[in-house]
Amino acid sequence: MGTIEVEIPQILKRLNVDHLDLLQVHWPYANYPLEETFETLESFKKKGLIRGIGVCNFSLDQLLEAEKITEIVSYQGLYNLFEPNADSYHGGELSYRVGSEILPHTVARGEALFPYSPLMQGLLGGRFSKEMVFSEDDVRLNNPKLNQPLRSQYLNLAEKIMAVVAPLRMTLPEVALGWLGNQEGVTSIIAGARTINHLEANIKALEKPMDSEIWDKIDRIIRESPLT
Repeated sequence: MGTIEVEIPQILKRLNVDHLDLLQVHWPYANYPLEETFETLESFKKKGLIRGIGVCNFSLDQLLEAEKITEIVSYQGLYNLFEPNADSYHGGELSYRVGSEILPHTVARGEALFPYSPLMQGLLGGRFSKEMVFSEDDVRLNNPKLNQPLRSQYLNLAEKIMAVVAPLRMTLPEVALGWLGNQEGVTSIIAGARTINHLEANIKALEKPMDSEIWDKIDRIIRESPLT
């Protein structure tokens, strides 16, 4: 019996539930055939133990392969204001581009899109500086984009965007979350919140209106930047 067959019943028991609303395959595993994985998940779905099946970090070809086996209802991938088509995460190569490949497909198929790292691990949180130093146990120390010399270049890009929204008195995280919320096909943003204030700020960012002309100016800056 494979790992999935063992794990799902144990997950249900630990959570004290009789089904999972959504189960997502977090990364494609090269040494384990996709066909076996999704056939097994489909069998659990037919038993009523899973209601929805999703994927994370799949290439478009892998997503298409999974869709031939079972219904895919969601996709989770790296997608934010400065990484609309990121080719790497923490220095590791990504086999997909959300903005140019995945999002058009999920929109056409009616699949949910969940962007992760919406604030680029804090760089879009408005508290980064060019001089800050990460502690040795901070995982961000291993992300080249968040360290010099790229960090300064990204912060300079942030300054250009903030100059555009200056009359609106918006914060950088409000712009970053608002930009994601304004993208067609983005269903729900995976944004961290350690306090009620953080949660309220996230909600406020999505509710804050912005003229389409402003978004167009921001999109133009992003498109013209070699960083994105």
